[in-house]
Amino acid sequence: MRMPKLTAFVTATAVFASALAATAAEVHVLNWKGYGADEPWAIAAFEKATGNKVVNDFFNSEQEMLTKLRTNPGLYDV
Repeated sequence: MRMPKLTAFVTATAVFASALAATAAEVHVLNWKGYGADEPWAIAAFEKATGNKVVNDFFNSEQEMLTKLRTNPGLYDV
């Protein structure tokens, strides 16, 4: 399923807004594959605007997401 460009833009904006509060040079994103955070144009625009590198980590199920969150508390910014 392809997300509309508007949804991808909104996701990129959310990532950008969340990163403004972060002081690290990397922004760790945990997301489903294909939901906007992995769009090359969104990543490039975000990295250019903030100077922060996007580190994507994807999951395939809700259980996998919960496992990643529980085993790495505090790792993910978005």
